[in-house]
Formats: sequence, C-alpha cells, structure tokens
Amino acid sequence: MSESETQKVMRRLSKDNVKEFGRKLGKVAHANPLAVMTMIVFQIEAYTNMITPVVDAFKYLGPMVGRCRSIPGVLVVQGEFRGCLWSV
Repeated sequence: MSESETQKVMRRLSKDNVKEFGRKLGKVAHANPLAVMTMIVFQIEAYTNMITPVVDAFKYLGPMVGRCRSIPGVLVVQGEFRGCLWSV
C-alpha cells in the first residue's frame, strides 16, 4: 500500500509544489520508510530530472526516514542523492 501511495505522490511532485507534496511524502513515509525510500530510488533512476525536487522534499521527511537514506545500494551525501551503487 505504501508503494502505490508513494507513486501517487511522486507523480505529482515538481519543483513548483515541493512543500505540499514533500509533506504528503513525509506522511506516507512515516508508515513505512523503507518502502518509500525504495520507491524514491526507483523513480529517480527512471526520471533523473526528479533529483532536485526529491532532494528538496527530503527536508519534510521524518528522522526515521533519514536513517533509511543509508539503505544498502543507495548513496546519499549531505541530503543530496548521488546515485545508486547497483545496476538494474
């Protein structure tokens, strides 16, 4: 369920509405942070133009999600997505 909700929010996230949808993403991530972070990584891999809005939306995610940003295979340095360490 968190994956589909994450996809709905990520579809509407843009540089113009980061505050609104960043908060919605934070609410979804509060329930299942690992699933949300996984979906964010997949979206960024598919759409590289989403990197900046997603990084801006990270400030609305809670502290538990911040711990999940260091999931294996994902490199996030100082709040910026730097890339994936695996190939799909």
